Amino acid sequence: MEIEIVQDECAANPCTEFDLLTQFVIFHRRYSFGNCKDFKTPEDFEKFMKRNRAGFFYPLYMYDHSGITISLSPFSCPWDSGQVGWVFVTKTAAVKEFGRKVTKEKVYGIIQSEVNWLDLYLKGEVYGYKIKDDENNVLDSCYGFYGKECVEEAAQNALEQLTEYANIGK
Repeated sequence: MEIEIVQDECAANPCTEFDLLTQFVIFHRRYSFGNCKDFKTPEDFEKFMKRNRAGFFYPLYMYDHSGITISLSPFSCPWDSGQVGWVFVTKTAAVKEFGRKVTKEKVYGIIQSEVNWLDLYLKGEVYGYKIKDDENNVLDSCYGFYGKECVEEAAQNALEQLTEYANIGK
């Protein structure tokens, strides 16, 4: 049996298809990959931030050169990168998620994780696997793994299970 790792051509956009805690506000003339469309201008969003001071707000940066990538930290290229918007979690949403023990560190960890998840999607780093027999027949497949490490581990586990199942009758 053989594992084939493939790019997931029909990957789900985390911002639009998953229930994220993080809200992404994007102000860019060519891209609109955010999940929060409540603000028409950066000034509208700044007013919202001032009214919700207890929330957790971080600038979102993008590097756009032969593809795009996003980060909570600025990129070093002054020509092809810059702040593209904001990510935030309101205090109300944070308390609902974590209860009274909400901390800045917990919320930042979730935000960082969800930014990384969206970044993998934007870079096309969403994968699937196929497990094939010696005649090239697909025995098992699964898609929707964000990051190569995740798909490799899942494929290896599936291969072990298929091998174990095949050896039961011997």
